[in-house]
Amino acid sequence: MNVIYHLKSYSMKFLMTAILTTFLLLSGCSSNDSLKNIQPNNKTSLRINIGEDPSTLDPRKSRSLCDRTIVNMLFEGLTRINKEEKAEPALAQVIEVSSDMMVYTFYLRNAKWSNGETIKASDFLYSWKKILDPKFFSPNAFQLYSIKNAKSIKQGDLPLNELGVEILDEQTIRVYLENPTPYFLELTAFPAFFPYCESADKYNVEKLDKEETIVCCGPFKLKKWKHSDELVVVKNETYWDSASVKLSEIVMCMVKEDTELRMFEKQELDWLGSPLSNIPVDSLNSFHEGSMLKSKPMLGTYFLRLNTVNKVLKNTKIRQALAISIDRKSIVDHILQGNQSPATGLVPTSMGLQNTPYFQDHDVEEAKVLFKKGLLEEGIAVNDFQDISMIFPSGEKNYLIAQALQQQWFESLGIHITIRSVEKKVYFDMLSKQNFDIAAGSWVADFNDPINFLEVFKYRNASTNNTFWEDKQYIHKLEESSAQADPDERKFILAHCEDLLIKQMPIIPVFHYNMLFASHSYLKDMMLSSLGNLDFKWAYLDNRTDTVTEDKL
Repeated sequence: MNVIYHLKSYSMKFLMTAILTTFLLLSGCSSNDSLKNIQPNNKTSLRINIGEDPSTLDPRKSRSLCDRTIVNMLFEGLTRINKEEKAEPALAQVIEVSSDMMVYTFYLRNAKWSNGETIKASDFLYSWKKILDPKFFSPNAFQLYSIKNAKSIKQGDLPLNELGVEILDEQTIRVYLENPTPYFLELTAFPAFFPYCESADKYNVEKLDKEETIVCCGPFKLKKWKHSDELVVVKNETYWDSASVKLSEIVMCMVKEDTELRMFEKQELDWLGSPLSNIPVDSLNSFHEGSMLKSKPMLGTYFLRLNTVNKVLKNTKIRQALAISIDRKSIVDHILQGNQSPATGLVPTSMGLQNTPYFQDHDVEEAKVLFKKGLLEEGIAVNDFQDISMIFPSGEKNYLIAQALQQQWFESLGIHITIRSVEKKVYFDMLSKQNFDIAAGSWVADFNDPINFLEVFKYRNASTNNTFWEDKQYIHKLEESSAQADPDERKFILAHCEDLLIKQMPIIPVFHYNMLFASHSYLKDMMLSSLGNLDFKWAYLDNRTDTVTEDKL
């Protein structure tokens, strides 16, 4: 269901009061979602909420953190991110790296697919070539571009057989890189690098509902997928490291956030919040000091994509005015309860590119000057904004942020922008087709390097860009950084890239993420990384009972 919200001329004080009232009403009314009676088969059944269907179970197409969490249950790569957030050997038993860091040789362990077939080097090459086929849509194809000729192949300039990958034998694969890539082993732990069973590729993964139709190589395998209701995975006994997997199954329900909270309080769920869902903001104060509520910084940024060929948004000054007129501190303090940090750049500040803010937050006077100049340059008026809309993925937090932005732009610049809530699948479809004016969204790092954020907007036709923006100097500087061996010089070049991006403002950064989550005390050894990776491979339940314990919110 798509929901469109039109601006009402309220003051910010009234808006904040309305937000609080909305939360109180939501927490007090009955939900359309009945509480799921999720009963574990035994004491090794984990219960979590994912809110809605994943957009895919295909590792070549996974896009959101929820997708990635489930894909990591079902599949695995040459490496896996461990509890220390380092890449360690997984399907590769031994890894050799040349002295110039340009050639990687992976020796596979004796591992099996869930159908009993041996995992071969050719399974990796099959998947990588599929992703790089210009006819195949994959939002993460750029992650393979460190491999020699990968980018040229995806762009249609070279044939697939020119990919810098060599199969030495059924258990050995050698990869040649374009440039030394210090984070390459981390990349091999992410879905774009996973193998895919060729014999299973005849099935439509988006419509799977039975375990027979998906062949897995990870700690778990699919048991059931009842769309819009429940997804269940069970321990994969053919997994090479099955001895480390202590859970017998993971039951994932799909309920709204307020329902999720009540289920967690009744111990019908074992995990609450990031990265799978948002804890309702009004409930945060109910978690007392020393409670189960925890926070962890995440290498991610919430930002707005702007359609830079739109008749009013194509002007750089107008985009800059929209950006600097936003009161990020108000959004963080009043809507997010201070649990995120205002962003004036795309790359999280913890990565060290941004020494000082790229612009002043909530600089209304300068915004008005830029806005007026932009209108004159384009020969347009304030009324031309009445046809502009902003889409955002459905969810209470996203709605409240969009509502605040809508109100702030009205108060600062006098423009009326419609906000529109869309379901996740519709949202990603609109992004990929670039069928939007403004789109609220986010990016979470796949590996701990600023390049992962900046390359998202390298090419206008990249499946991650979606803004129509491209800049030759930006492209040149990013390529220069890839060839730079000196870490300090490389960091300087990347900082220049971010400065270029923010000056032209095809995106508007709003805040950097901080994950909020809660788990019951009996859930042990789950792994949540700063990249938002939630991994239950090593998790276990220590003396969980089916009655509510003395765990306190």
